[in-house]
Amino acid sequence: MEFGNIISAAEGFEWTSILVAIGVIAAVFIVLKLLKSGVKKIIGFIINAVVGCVILYVFSLFPSIEFSIVWWHALVTGLFGIPAAVIIIVCYFVL
Repeated sequence: MEFGNIISAAEGFEWTSILVAIGVIAAVFIVLKLLKSGVKKIIGFIINAVVGCVILYVFSLFPSIEFSIVWWHALVTGLFGIPAAVIIIVCYFVL
């Protein structure tokens, strides 16, 4: 696969969005750690947030859909995970 094909496949994806999502996940991890939350709760949150971000990324790869991930998509998905990703995708089609 050529480099040009990779860039055109990820045209709607902004790398700053993934950095925002990682920052939000890290910030919530630190807050939960400071509040002495259980390890199961922290790991469950991280898995939920990462899967939500992956769902948005995969959705943005479809060439027929002009969907781009912006910083607030990453922020909301990093905080609320899979339900936020589903709501963002539904809002994209409705609005």
